[in-house]
Amino acid sequence: MQVIHDYKELLDPSIQPVIALGNFDGVHKGHKVVIDTAINIAKQQGKPSAVMTFEPHPISLFKPEVKNYRLTSLRQKAEMLESLGIDYLYVINFDREFSKITAVKFIEGVLLNNIKASHVVTGHDYIFGHKKGGDTQMLQEYADKLGYGYTCVDAVGGEEIYSSTQVRNALKDAKLGKVVEVLGRNYVVDGIVVRGDNRGKSIGFPTINVDSGEHVRPCSGVYAVKVRIENDASVLDGVANIGVKPTFDGTQQTMEVHIFDFSQDIYGKNVSVEFLRYIRAERKFQNADELVQQIEKDCIAARG
Repeated sequence: MQVIHDYKELLDPSIQPVIALGNFDGVHKGHKVVIDTAINIAKQQGKPSAVMTFEPHPISLFKPEVKNYRLTSLRQKAEMLESLGIDYLYVINFDREFSKITAVKFIEGVLLNNIKASHVVTGHDYIFGHKKGGDTQMLQEYADKLGYGYTCVDAVGGEEIYSSTQVRNALKDAKLGKVVEVLGRNYVVDGIVVRGDNRGKSIGFPTINVDSGEHVRPCSGVYAVKVRIENDASVLDGVANIGVKPTFDGTQQTMEVHIFDFSQDIYGKNVSVEFLRYIRAERKFQNADELVQQIEKDCIAARG
């Protein structure tokens, strides 16, 4: 898969991709239907398939006060799109200037003049352009007028339509089963290992502190997890705690992972934490000894 960061980059004009539009945060089952539709149309027409997505997430521009919102990093998203069979990924720099492009200019300029799309695929609720001036009806009207193909994919999920918001809400409620239902896989957080207060090591359970950046964190509590470290094919089992460490009067939420039978120094490395099961809620213990006893039980539960 070729990743293109400048939509004005001139490619072979004969490419004329079939392109799926959307942020695709999470790449959930509904997104996959849109993407698969574009891939199938591309195969039928002998064209390459493409996806257009936006970085940073538009909400960071319009609502910068909203934090921990993303379900997938760009790296995760790109890997999943490539695994689905996409040929080109257009990563649009979503800045103030791009946000002011009108819906008409987006169609005529970006999609047709720059990318030279032969066919456009979107979900049923896709909106675009300055002040959300364009929608699926407009894409169809301009397709009829300008001659490109357009396919609008119906909602997926039955009465409860699959959506990124649905996943975020399920994570906040520790409903990992619902998360898997919508995503089709376990939720994974990418992050960098940063230095903490080493309190876990002092009580016999060393942890890695993961800076999850813009990722949505599951609600506070203890989870069974699997950990993957960059440039290492190993999959490591562990137990994660998300919370403020009330036993030690903490106030700032952190994500700490105790990896079983692991003692390497991995500060500064990227890790992926896959959430398997919710074990229990975070709570305050009377002292460190009581906490240690509970962690031992948590580890048994996570290994089970």
